[in-house]
Amino acid sequence: MLLILAFVLITTLILGREANLISQISAAIFATTVVGSLLLLDEVDSNRIQEERLEYEVFNETLEAMGKEKYYPKEALKQS
Repeated sequence: MLLILAFVLITTLILGREANLISQISAAIFATTVVGSLLLLDEVDSNRIQEERLEYEVFNETLEAMGKEKYYPKEALKQS
């Protein structure tokens, strides 16, 4: 959905610009901002930034707060 919206915005921006230099530079900056925002949203949404911490550490912190031992599934131990 966001890709379609970005495509529509950039297409409208490119087709609607004027021939002067300021309009072309503004369109290029805005198009770059739209693409950069989509890339940033993908990075944050996929949790690649803190993937390892989110995978087990948050859960294990909760277990420790409850007085329990840390938990790691067999699959996680085999990958290490």
